[in-house]
Amino acid sequence: MLLNVANVSKSYARQPNGGVGARSDQDLVLNAVNISMDRRQTVALTGESGSGKSTLLHLIAGLDVPDQGTIMLNGVRINAASDAARAAIRQRGIGIVFQQFNLVPSLTVLANIRLQARLAGREDKAQIDAIVEALSLQSQLSKYPEALSGGQQQRVAIARALAVRPKLLLADEPTGNLDETTSDAVLEQLLALVDATDCALLMVTHSNHLASRLQRHLRLSQGQLQDMQLGTCA
Repeated sequence: MLLNVANVSKSYARQPNGGVGARSDQDLVLNAVNISMDRRQTVALTGESGSGKSTLLHLIAGLDVPDQGTIMLNGVRINAASDAARAAIRQRGIGIVFQQFNLVPSLTVLANIRLQARLAGREDKAQIDAIVEALSLQSQLSKYPEALSGGQQQRVAIARALAVRPKLLLADEPTGNLDETTSDAVLEQLLALVDATDCALLMVTHSNHLASRLQRHLRLSQGQLQDMQLGTCA
C-alpha cells in the first residue's frame, strides 16, 4: 500500500461575526476520513465547493496536519513528522499540480520543468526528455509561460510535478481552467504518464466525466467520503 489515510479529521475555528476576538464554534471539514491507495492507482475526488477536497490534499501533502488520525505514505507517518521532515517528504515523494499552474514567469518552459527536480536533487535528463515528448512540449522549451496557451501551461505544470519522479501525484482541479476538449487531451496524457512512471494519482475534479476516466471515484460530502462505484463510505 502506498497511501493510507486513517480516521483523519480536520476542523477550523470560526471567528464570531468575522471579528478577530476569541474563538467560536469549530467547522468540521473532514470527519474520520479513510483512503487507501496502491502504486499506479488513479483516484478521482469530487464534491461541492467548500466540501474539503483541497484540505484533504493539503493534509496528504504535509502542508497541514490533521486534528486526529494518521496519514502514512510509503510507510512513513507524515502527520507525525516535523515541518522540515514533511517538506523533505513532499519534495522527494509527492508531486503537486495546481489549478492555477503556478509557473515561474521569468523562467523558460524547460527551466520550469527542471526546477523542482533540481531542488530535490532528482534531475534525470532522460526522464525529463520522455515526459516532454509525452506531453508534446518539445517545441515550447525555450518559450516563457506567457507565450503559452492554458493547455500548454498546464502540461508544463504536469511535467514539472512528474520530473521529480514522485510516488504520488496530487492534482487539484488540474483541468479546471481548460475547455472540455483540452481537458480530455491533458487528462489522457496525464494518465498515460502516471502509468508509465509507476506513480499513483489522486485528482480533485468538479467533472464527473473526467472522474469516470479514473479507476476509483470518491465523493466528499459533509466531511465523509463515499465510494461512487460501491455506493458506500470509503
